[in-house]
Amino acid sequence: MKSRILVADSDSQVLSIALGPLREEGYQVIVECGAKDALSTARQWLPDVIIISSACLHAWSASHACDLQTMLPASMFIVTASAPEDLQYWSQRMGDRCDVLLKPLVHSFELLAAVEATELAHAADNNPGLYQSQF
Repeated sequence: MKSRILVADSDSQVLSIALGPLREEGYQVIVECGAKDALSTARQWLPDVIIISSACLHAWSASHACDLQTMLPASMFIVTASAPEDLQYWSQRMGDRCDVLLKPLVHSFELLAAVEATELAHAADNNPGLYQSQF
């Protein structure tokens, strides 16, 4: 079964990709445009991947009510950012649980490729011998 994906981004380009190619590929997708609703859905649904705007993630981390590492230990994050400086900031802050994409996205498959790469990285973390050579 494909991953469960929560999209917490109000950008129309990201939403059209999430509701188009990601669903067509068989992913279960829920969209929440507001930070508060997205956080509530994340807590209840426990998605595998969270595609989140940097603005929404700032709102989550600023609330101090949200410790993402503890609350969502199995979730991987794809942060969509409009400012180049957000790339390094979120990469450092979230570590290996995070991929950061600069908006606007060049092609719809950019987000699909990020989701697939995130799934592979998560699978490798949970099964360390999975990608080791058999020689």
